[in-house]
Amino acid sequence: MTRLFLLVLTLLTFPAELFSSIEPTAARPNIIFILADDLDFDEIGVYAPTDHPSRTGAHLRGLTTWREDWRFYADPRMHTPHIDSLAAEGMRFDRFYVTSAICTPSRYSFMTGRYATRSRPFLEHHPAGTEALITWNTTLGPAEPNLARSLSGLGYRTGLVGKWHLGFPFDQIDPLPADADPTDPDIAAQIRRNYDLSVETMREDFGWDHVDRLFLLNKEGGGLGIPKALRHHNQEWLTEGALQFIDESSAVDQPFFLYLALTVPHSQFDAIYGEFRGADPLASPSGQLSRAPAGQPSRSSIDARLRERGISPRNAMATWIDDGVGAILEQLEQLGIDENTLVIFTSDHQSRGKFTAYEGSRVPFLIRWPGHIPAGITMDALTANIDVAPTLIELAGGLPEKLGTVDGRSLRPLLEGDEPGDWRESLLLEIAYSRAVVTRDWKLLVNRPAPAALAAFDADRLAFTTTGQRRTVHWSGRSNPHGPWWGEEGIRYVADVDFPHFFDFDQLYQLSTDPFEQVNLIDHPEYGVIADKLRAQLREHLVTLPHAFGEFSSGSSN
Repeated sequence: MTRLFLLVLTLLTFPAELFSSIEPTAARPNIIFILADDLDFDEIGVYAPTDHPSRTGAHLRGLTTWREDWRFYADPRMHTPHIDSLAAEGMRFDRFYVTSAICTPSRYSFMTGRYATRSRPFLEHHPAGTEALITWNTTLGPAEPNLARSLSGLGYRTGLVGKWHLGFPFDQIDPLPADADPTDPDIAAQIRRNYDLSVETMREDFGWDHVDRLFLLNKEGGGLGIPKALRHHNQEWLTEGALQFIDESSAVDQPFFLYLALTVPHSQFDAIYGEFRGADPLASPSGQLSRAPAGQPSRSSIDARLRERGISPRNAMATWIDDGVGAILEQLEQLGIDENTLVIFTSDHQSRGKFTAYEGSRVPFLIRWPGHIPAGITMDALTANIDVAPTLIELAGGLPEKLGTVDGRSLRPLLEGDEPGDWRESLLLEIAYSRAVVTRDWKLLVNRPAPAALAAFDADRLAFTTTGQRRTVHWSGRSNPHGPWWGEEGIRYVADVDFPHFFDFDQLYQLSTDPFEQVNLIDHPEYGVIADKLRAQLREHLVTLPHAFGEFSSGSSN
């Protein structure tokens, strides 16, 4: 019995009042959009790791995996009751994708409803008709329509708390040396100037009404030149900022939109499991805080709670994230606004398959709006980050045209409990010099590097053939910048270990039976018709986008 049949059966047997049509103009919801960083399916409790591609799932299935002592847990259980409640009280999506599996292009598509190759700054450097290398270069231009500016135009109070990673004029920043002392008054003043400039730029250039607890990039600070002493995750600081924004907004006679972009876990389980336990709770990109942030349970309490449940303390990062989500859900209830607040929890991509077009592009996606979205439903329609912005605009009472060009479509019919017959048949994924088309059961993944990248790729292959060393050059044409010092030999993010056919130019996977993408069927004649159909679908997607990609498109002016 398929999930679709189960969904239809559930809809037929549930009381009709649970599925009343969503009327965005009658009761526009407050919106809280929580975006985790590098979060995998095996890092929250509501998804079974063996059913959804993850390193823990690969380990439990006996597949080839990397560094079992570090990268995933022997104990697959996670204590994430608040995140899990979003699925129990709302809808869980099992086939939700980010169309580009790294931070910047993924966030671009969330904020615009467009494929990352449409980024205006990106097009300035990769003009239409040329080959497009998608990395962390698809930033959001200040003049581009985006979700925050569009919702503000619809009367929403918009707030950004957390990680941006969508571009910034770093030449305006006065960077500090890594060993600078943030407690020195002069250093502290310079840190604060840099931070205040960042906040003001977010407001002026990108349309946010409120910006707080800002990380321009990752915890390392990137172009801000933040001293090393301040380079820590600070989940409590972000949670506190989110709670303050919600509290202030609830007192204003207008709906609000909160984009809470976490910096965690950033690399699976924070890579080093205990790093956040010892991180300075006073460290922030704005400088050394005068007091530890409040709002969620203490870090020190996590291990005790896990021990009570017999769960490994290595799984603590998941509970740290969940504590922040729980604090927000509790505040919504205390303020009496939980019934009219839509909450989304998802991730910008997974760590397994990051910077590839594999199923690292497939991420957890949970959405709750009591009384409007049916509770406890699992949805397996093909959906993506390009759908989020048009969905939220429609639920806010606007039209997707407010976003300019939109590649996605509103999820509203699915949220009302339907799976329309005309819902998408396939979805495009784009990253580096790789493109893929995904259907319900299949994926065609194609690599077509530009000449210079192909030359570097081939040189690395020849070195591997003659010396036996592990290959390090990715399909982007770039060598792994991390290397053994990060515990990561071979291809960046160890994609050559997770995916045994990583070096094949053309790859065909039957996702319905091989969600971990271990068996390339491209050379099996019996699947030739399927491969040809997928090639045609890939071409149909690519000809609508600006750039060239091998034999699949010659580029266009769209």
